[in-house]
Amino acid sequence: MDIFENKPFTIKPLISGVYNIEDSWKEKPSGRYSAPDGRYAVNNCSDVYIVVGNEKTAVIDFSNPNDYSRASLVLYRLAKLLGGGKPLVALLTHNHFDHLGLVDKFVGLEEITAYLPEKDFAQYRVFPLERTVLLRGGEVIDLGGRVLKAMPLPGHTIGSMVYVLENENITFSGDAIGSGKHVWLFYDNSLKDLIHWGKIFYDTYANTGMTFYAGHRWQCFYKTLDINYLKQILELANQIENDTAKKRPYRSPVKYITTEYSGDGVCIDWKKFLK
Repeated sequence: MDIFENKPFTIKPLISGVYNIEDSWKEKPSGRYSAPDGRYAVNNCSDVYIVVGNEKTAVIDFSNPNDYSRASLVLYRLAKLLGGGKPLVALLTHNHFDHLGLVDKFVGLEEITAYLPEKDFAQYRVFPLERTVLLRGGEVIDLGGRVLKAMPLPGHTIGSMVYVLENENITFSGDAIGSGKHVWLFYDNSLKDLIHWGKIFYDTYANTGMTFYAGHRWQCFYKTLDINYLKQILELANQIENDTAKKRPYRSPVKYITTEYSGDGVCIDWKKFLK
C-alpha cells in the first residue's frame, strides 16, 4: 500500500500491518506552510499509529484537536478499514491535549478497551471505568499474533508510557524521548526520571536494533530514530545532571520550560534556571 490521503489525514504504511496516520493533507502539510491568505502557518502534526493483529487492532494516540468536520469519525473508519474490521483497542502514551484531540468517537464504543498510563490518567477519566485498564508498566496487550508491551519512560510527563512491538524492534514512544531532536520535560523530577527509566529501556533493548516512532514525526531531523538516539538523549541528560551541558535561555509559551540544553545533535528543554 502506498501513502495516501483521506482528508484530514495522510496515511503511511510502515511495515506490514502497521500504519502511521498524520493530521495533514495537501492543502495543510506538516510544518510551516503558506495558508490560503498568504500568511505562514505551522501544522504541528501529531501522529496516530495503527497496529493490526490477527484478532484486534490497536490505535495508539488520537492526534490533535481538529476543526475538520467529523475528523474523529474519519479516524475511526480508517482504523476499522486498515484493521480489516477487527475490534479496536485504544492506547495512550501520555496525557496531553495534542494526543487526545480526536478520542471522542472512540470513547462511546463498547467494543473498545482503553489502556492508559496510570500516573497520567488515574485522576483523569477518558474512557468509562469499566473499559479502562490502567498501566503501571510491564503489561502486554495481545492483539493476536502481535504483542505490545507497555514500558514506563517518564520525564515528558510523570506517566509517559511507550509501547514495544515485541519481536519486531519497534517502539511507539509518543513524546517521551522527543521526535528527533528536542525532548520537553515538564516537572521538577523529570530529568532524574528520564535518566532512570531511559537507562532501563536502553539496557533492555540496546542490542535489538530498536526503531522509535515518535509523536510528531514531522519534527524528525533524522531518517529514523534508533537506539543510538536514545543513548544521545541519556548522555545529554547526565551532562545536565552534572552541570556540564551547554545551555541557553529557551523562549517558549510553556511557562514550565526556561532553558535549552544541547548535546550531540539533540536538545533537552526543561525548567531548570541558568546559573
